[in-house]
Amino acid sequence: MFNSPRRYKLSILALAVAAWPLSGAAKACENWDLGDSFKLTQANGAFVSVHGVEVSGSRIEGSARHDGIGGDLAGTLNSDGRFKFTIEWDDGPVGVYTAHVSESGAVLDGRTYDETNPSSWSTWKMRPISCND
Repeated sequence: MFNSPRRYKLSILALAVAAWPLSGAAKACENWDLGDSFKLTQANGAFVSVHGVEVSGSRIEGSARHDGIGGDLAGTLNSDGRFKFTIEWDDGPVGVYTAHVSESGAVLDGRTYDETNPSSWSTWKMRPISCND
């Protein structure tokens, strides 16, 4: 396989470089700070206010309101920035919300859909969040 010492050394060097961590790689955040409230703006015109936010590790809980209807929010925001939660609305539907949080705290690619009707979906956005590591 390795016909010469030079090829062997180049192969070892290539493996070492591939295994070396990239200096520009995003670092994980262990303590994302959502504050005690935030608002979601959906592309379909809906506005959702979330308040009473409590964070324990990666778990998130809170209360939500939309057009006078309340709901309970529960989900996760992992150290790698994966953001997923549901809102169980008092009038029946369950909204599923997903996004990714960048290293700088920007909430990206927000998507939401009705749990029983995934074809009924919208994008959403919110303010950036901070990391308190």
